[in-house]
Amino acid sequence: VFINQKYAASLIMDCWAKGEPVFLKELKPGNHLLSIWLELDQGWGSMRPREKSILTEAVLQLFDTRLLDLATALEVALELYQVLPQDDPEKYQLRQQLMKLYRNIEMTDYQTITRNLNQLLSWIKRDVFNGRARKKITAYLFGHAHIDLAWLWNFATTRRKALRTTVNQLANFRKYPFMVFQQGQVPLYLMLKEYYPDVYQQIKQAQQRGNWEVSGGIRLEADTNLTGQESLIRQLIYGKQFMQTEFGIEPKVVWLPDVFGYSWVLPQIFKKAGIELFITTKISWNQYTHFPYDTFYWLGVDGSRILTHFVTMPDSVGRFHTYNGLATLKQIYGTWQEYQQKEQNNVLGIPYGVGDGGGGPRDSMLWRIKWLLKGLRGFFKVKNAGLEKFNQALQKQIKKQKLPCWQGELYLEFHRGTYTTHSWLKSFHKEIEQLFRLAEILTELKREKENWRTLWQEFLIVQFHDILPGTSIRAVYQEVKKMLEQIKGTLEQKITKTFASLLTARQGWLAVFNQHSWPFTGRVKLKDWVWLEQVEPLALVSLKKPSRLNSRRLKTNILENDYLKVTIDPQRGIVTRIFDKQNQREVLKAVSYTHLTLPTN
Repeated sequence: VFINQKYAASLIMDCWAKGEPVFLKELKPGNHLLSIWLELDQGWGSMRPREKSILTEAVLQLFDTRLLDLATALEVALELYQVLPQDDPEKYQLRQQLMKLYRNIEMTDYQTITRNLNQLLSWIKRDVFNGRARKKITAYLFGHAHIDLAWLWNFATTRRKALRTTVNQLANFRKYPFMVFQQGQVPLYLMLKEYYPDVYQQIKQAQQRGNWEVSGGIRLEADTNLTGQESLIRQLIYGKQFMQTEFGIEPKVVWLPDVFGYSWVLPQIFKKAGIELFITTKISWNQYTHFPYDTFYWLGVDGSRILTHFVTMPDSVGRFHTYNGLATLKQIYGTWQEYQQKEQNNVLGIPYGVGDGGGGPRDSMLWRIKWLLKGLRGFFKVKNAGLEKFNQALQKQIKKQKLPCWQGELYLEFHRGTYTTHSWLKSFHKEIEQLFRLAEILTELKREKENWRTLWQEFLIVQFHDILPGTSIRAVYQEVKKMLEQIKGTLEQKITKTFASLLTARQGWLAVFNQHSWPFTGRVKLKDWVWLEQVEPLALVSLKKPSRLNSRRLKTNILENDYLKVTIDPQRGIVTRIFDKQNQREVLKAVSYTHLTLPTN
């Protein structure tokens, strides 16, 4: 939505939201140009691609915010009455206050309702939102919008999703200056910086004011099972460096809410990167096994330990825990009910906002939070704070506690088909990881300074948790394949050039580089097969060219080269003799194969 050709807000009308209104609070009497940009990508961002996207009605309405205030306060208070347990005496005291309030509300017409409005709001503040919260439990609420870099849409659509989500939050800050919004994925910032620089500058201003939190500790929400360790390290290094350079902060929290399981190498990598807290929600999606802890120390392969916390906010169905909160009391209260370490910790981190495609916090959520911040009697103490402040509170809370420890991977019993989906991509990805390693080693041997950052950053995008595991639409993989082919071509060109410059030509000799971290003995394919003996790890050596290993098949079913003579039974497909020609000895003992029966076809 644009007002006088400037971004004002954005509507969400997909399967994740039900077309809630947006509040254009900044409109003043006078002439304004109000315009709406609609994107109707059928099937991209919608789980129901066969349905048509049709705008049937758009209405501009005038709101009396006093009535909205009253309705929201009553809604929150009624919801508290519903969630409080039957044996809680606060439940029945609250009911008495609500009955008293409702007796004084005349639902007839606008004038009648508003006649005693100020008095009703005053009573609500005095009797219901009076700050008498259960201060022993504190809920740290932060706005969030989970935006998949690619999934049911391509990268260009993601860029527009990032714009709409950001515009929403910038508008929210003007209307609700108390709110904090968290976003941590670097590619989203780079998209905004390149295509919408004015919006990007507003993010920086909001970050300085404390409304926008740049946190997450990692470049993007990467897969951790198929991704190699060096790539995971780069995700952290480049993510933290961007946040330090652009925003002047060093994140201490890694936020990976939607990744499909977590490798055991992570605690060691997190610890060495200066990370203090790892947060996710996803392990609650396990198909069979209920994970025993929600706040614990995760012990790495080398003994490193990282504080780990699971967000236990139930989704609307109550089946899983979610990162797409609605800021309802049912979800906030349910987060505490689901939480398992109650005796050791009473601070909870609770995200809210439309996600899995962007959007973020809506007005309805923020009106509820505005009342909660006043202090709802019988409820938790509510604070608006981002991940970093929640980390500080949690660290302080568990400082003297003996938390449980978990040693091993955090395995997700869900999405397991992702280990075999798009196997070509997984193979291609691993090949490029190995090419990066070889290219960097050769560059170091030549004592050259080579900046691989740009190429690495292009490659790291492919490791997003809906790309590398293979859960995105076809259009995404068409783009990704081109990206990987370009990266591979650049690396191979650099490797060939660097390797050639390291060689000294000698007639009849062979230049060999062992890129492995162990001594190599074995055969290598050049024009012919050659045999190499004990080439030291990471060594570049010249060897007198060894004999060829010319394999040839004879009519007698004998394979022979300079070293071995092998006889094969053609009927049964088994080796019956191996003769070592250099040592003049039979390798195989006499063996009877009469017990084997193989099919003739």
